[in-house]
Amino acid sequence: SVIIATKATADQKSLNAHVFKTIPVKYRDAAMVAQQLNATLFSVPRSGGSNRAIASFDPVTNSIIVMGTETDSQMVSQALKTLDVQANRKVY
Repeated sequence: SVIIATKATADQKSLNAHVFKTIPVKYRDAAMVAQQLNATLFSVPRSGGSNRAIASFDPVTNSIIVMGTETDSQMVSQALKTLDVQANRKVY
């Protein structure tokens, strides 16, 4: 597909700012993390973020797939620092 738009329209609709990035998840299930991100981070307007960014997942590599702006991708990376942590288990 080819989309022709003015710069103002492209900026308004985030047409020119999309990146596709995969981010590995080490300790959690990527499907659950993607669901959490879509329900929270991507459900509210964000400064510098697109309104269409969606987190998906790859079950083979247990990775998050982000399609959005570079800011969206950075926000997911930051969120994963909190969400993707090793469970604290105590064995007695």
